[in-house]
Amino acid sequence: MTDLVVGHQTSILGFRRQVSTGLWAVVDAVGAGVLERLGSVADEAKASLFRGPVEAELAAIAPWLVRVDLELFDWIVGALWNQPWGVFATVDPGVGLEELRTQFRRFLLVEGPGGHRYYFRFYDPRVLDRFWGMASAEQVGALFAMVRTFAYPDRHTLGVRVVRSSGQSLSTKIGRVRFTGRMGQIP
Repeated sequence: MTDLVVGHQTSILGFRRQVSTGLWAVVDAVGAGVLERLGSVADEAKASLFRGPVEAELAAIAPWLVRVDLELFDWIVGALWNQPWGVFATVDPGVGLEELRTQFRRFLLVEGPGGHRYYFRFYDPRVLDRFWGMASAEQVGALFAMVRTFAYPDRHTLGVRVVRSSGQSLSTKIGRVRFTGRMGQIP
């Protein structure tokens, strides 16, 4: 069984220390000024979660994985904090951009009842808050396979909501809804 440990850290400045331990973010490019700001991040520190021919075409609405430095952290907090901009993720040392990108791409599409496919905005704090309350142990384990913690704005305190798994199950089979893991040419 995978249990979630959800805590509130009311200090954004306290969470800011995570930047030095290796902090990533999945940022929704739809936010105001996001794509322009990501343009100043080195290519080896960012990647769209969309791939293939649609990657460039959908860059302005894609979720982007980006390595967070202090400057980017401060910009996210200053410009995006009150919006559903995305999530921070801390990962094990040695996990690189392409490895994490491949992991997160597995969750962009889910298969629901009847085989219908849906986009899963796992990087949207509003979606994650609901997901934690109804996710199975297998779903949680799959999402946390390379992630130590997810962190995002706590809409009640304006601090940081930090979620970690107390154990990990790596199964991706999820009863009525499952992660497809299909990457192909689908964004």
